[in-house]
Amino acid sequence: MMKIEGRLAYFAHSMAKYNTKDEKEQLNFLRKVFLGTVICPNNNLGEMGSMKPYLDVVSKVDVLFVAEFNGFIGTGVRKEINEAKKHKIPVLVLRIEGGKYTLKEFGKVLPLKPINQNTFFSAKLHLA
Repeated sequence: MMKIEGRLAYFAHSMAKYNTKDEKEQLNFLRKVFLGTVICPNNNLGEMGSMKPYLDVVSKVDVLFVAEFNGFIGTGVRKEINEAKKHKIPVLVLRIEGGKYTLKEFGKVLPLKPINQNTFFSAKLHLA
């Protein structure tokens, strides 16, 4: 298993995954591969009223980990990716391959039409 060095990482993922088995398993995996502290907005930050405080945290981390929800990302995760790229912070996408979690280098966001009336933005992630 690869190990990733750094002091702080941020786990960007859909609020639909909060307090689920998936979130817990993914966070456990990230904490095994990242040698520093992984910040989970659900567990470590809570509701902060707007995206700005979350983006402020993202701007200070060493790496951004991104997990999709049903193969897509939404508005908040897109903003977190954009913030990381603005600060030249590496972005790694969490995927399952062969039944095991793996991390892939982020390429770009591929915007799509909203998948439902509650999703203002949806996209697929293209790997590098």
